[in-house]
Amino acid sequence: MKFFFTLIGKIIISLLLLLTTINNTANSQTTLVTGDIAFTGYVATSNAPANDAFSFVLLTPVTAGTVIRFTDQAWGNDLVFNGSLGETTVSLTIAAAQPAGTEIIIAG
Repeated sequence: MKFFFTLIGKIIISLLLLLTTINNTANSQTTLVTGDIAFTGYVATSNAPANDAFSFVLLTPVTAGTVIRFTDQAWGNDLVFNGSLGETTVSLTIAAAQPAGTEIIIAG
C-alpha cells in the first residue's frame, strides 16, 4: 500500500513538473507557467488502465490553440524525464478560449 501511494506521489510530482509544454507553432497560444493550473483529481487503476483519469482547473485564461502536454514519465537524477515501457504523454489542444476557473477532465 505504501508503494502505491509513493508511486502516485511520484506521478503527480512528474505531472506538476512537466505541467505544460507549449507548442510554439501558433502565435495565439497562451504560454502557461508553473502555477497556471492546479490538479483537482486523479484516478488510477492497475487492472483497468483505460479507466484512468485526472482533472485540473485553469487558474489563468487560456486561448484557443494552446497545447498542454502531460506525462507519467519519472523525473531522473540527471534532471531529465526517464521514459520506459508503459509510460505515456497526453496532449490536449484547447479548441476554444477558456476562462480561469474552468475544470478539465481527461479520462481513458
